Amino acid sequence: ATIYPGSQIKLLEALRKFMLRNLRLPDDLQAGEKIIVMASFVVNKNGQIEQIKIINAGREDLNKEVQRVINKMPFWKPGMQNGNTVSVYFKLPVTFMSAEEE
Repeated sequence: ATIYPGSQIKLLEALRKFMLRNLRLPDDLQAGEKIIVMASFVVNKNGQIEQIKIINAGREDLNKEVQRVINKMPFWKPGMQNGNTVSVYFKLPVTFMSAEEE
């Protein structure tokens, strides 16, 4: 099965939902604390995820969690250019935020 066919908006929404369903959120963030982890990866011309890298680290445990979830992604529909499948490079910011204390 492949995921994320269709428009860019549909792709981003499907990716957001996948991340929300699969990320394990930390329970030790301070009130109002926000940590952003920026990952990059390639969807190769066969639709497989590869070359996962953390390009802007947060905490080590959160970096590993982002990598774990990206590794869980099913195949994507590959990118197309001039009628040929091509590899596509993605950057994915993941924000971990605590709930504000009331």
